[in-house]
Parts: sequence; structure tokens; C-alpha cells
Amino acid sequence: MKGKGFVLGLTAFFCGVLTAISSSVVLAQTGDEVLRQDKERSEASRLWEQVIEAKGGREKLHSISNMLRSKSPGQIELYVYPNLYWEWDKGKIVHSYLWIRLSNMDRGVYVVATDQGIASFKKDLDSKGRANYRESNLMDACAFLLETKWLQPSPTRVTREIVNKKQYDVIHTRFPDLAVYKDWGLDFFIEPETHEVKLVRDYSVPYGEGGVWTFDDYISVDGIQMPRKVNGFISMEEMGRFHKGKCCAFSYRFNVAYNSTLFDVVPTEAAGPDAWKPRP
Repeated sequence: MKGKGFVLGLTAFFCGVLTAISSSVVLAQTGDEVLRQDKERSEASRLWEQVIEAKGGREKLHSISNMLRSKSPGQIELYVYPNLYWEWDKGKIVHSYLWIRLSNMDRGVYVVATDQGIASFKKDLDSKGRANYRESNLMDACAFLLETKWLQPSPTRVTREIVNKKQYDVIHTRFPDLAVYKDWGLDFFIEPETHEVKLVRDYSVPYGEGGVWTFDDYISVDGIQMPRKVNGFISMEEMGRFHKGKCCAFSYRFNVAYNSTLFDVVPTEAAGPDAWKPRP
């Protein structure tokens, strides 16, 4: 019995040693992974700062309180950050009728009107519903502006990808501080020589790849580099098939004066595409 007890004790001792060694290995691997991720984030942040500077600088980007974005033919969008949005569209490919969209997340109201009348009217949205529209519009702003005062992507790593035989540095970013879209992010495809953003890929951790924007023909708007040629695709695969398609011509204005009652009334066709303009 004494010999059996000795063997059991020795076995327990070696099991404890092996467990300790295994735990040390796991801790070491975890530590290596943390160091690797920190290094990747540092590299991504360094490149991100260069891209911000090439765009026009953080001070200019964070000074933008609203953006008027027009697309030929027939689409006007006014973003008043962070809670207001208005759109007039009489040129969408997916339908030929007039489309007017208004969201006022200060009041929790979302309205869609067409030339046939009101198509959708949501009011008294709860906090999650308001965050849905607010965060979606702010992420759209980041695709075009990189950053706003209200939302800044968090760079996580840099990879390299080849698109249409051209190699790009890809800055992967996420939005951990968002409520509804906290698992979403944007991947920015950077031209290495100019640090211009040539493509932005929308990405969701639960759902995978989302939409894709392609940007080209940059001009300076109030000291900020903005793309005049813009195309939107539902996926990288679709972009690969149609990347030589006709681009849409975009124009931009920042911090415009606008109609103070625009977001307080139900949009109508009679108000016209100039409804956003300030009234005497």
C-alpha cells in the first residue's frame, strides 16, 4: 500500500508539472499574439496618419459639420452630422420614380416619399433605431472623409492586395465604439505612392463582405481631397466584373447654409430638389 501511495503521489506531482508547463506555454503564446496585434495596430495607425495628412489633415476633416454631396444625374444628399440626413433622387438605376428620404434622429423620425406619396414613415424610434440610422450615415461619411469629429475608425492591421493588376496597401479598420454596428468596419485600399484611397470595402464580422466604393480623379474641396469619379458595387466580385463601367460624377460642398425647417417637415415632390437651400 505504501508503494502504491508513492506511485500515486509521484503521478500527481508530474501531472502538476505538466499542467504548469502547459499553462506557461499558453501564456507565452497569448503574450506573443498580443505583441503581434500591437505591432500590427501600430503599423496600421502609422500609415493611417499619412493617409489623413494626404487627405487634408485631421483639423480640416473634424471641422466639417455637414456635407452636401451631389451625383450626376439627379441625386442630392445633405448630411448634417451626426443626426440629420436628406436625399433627393430622380435618377436611381433600380427604379425610375422620384425618391426622397429624410431622417431626423434628434426626433426619431425616418420618412421615405416618392412621386406617388409617402412610402414609409417611422416615428418615435427607440435608442437602438436611432443609432441604426445615425451610425450608418457616420460610417458612410468615413468612407468618403476617413474621419469626422463624431466617428473615427480604429486601424487594426495592414495587408496588401492586388485589384485589377494594381497592388494596394489595405488598412483594415473597425468601429468598436458603435452600438448597432460595433462589429463592422471599413477596409481602405491605399495607393502607395500618393496615399490616396482608391477603394473602400464595407465589412461585417457576422456577415462578411458588404458593399464596395471605388474612388478616382481627386480634386481639392476646401483643402480636402475628394474623388469626382465614384462607383458603388455590392461586392468585390461584382466590381471585378464591372470595374470598367461608367463612373458617376460626384461633387461636394462642406458646411453649407441650409433650410432650417428641412428636417422638421414631411418631404414632398412639390418642394423640389432645392428644398435644402436656405429660405429668406
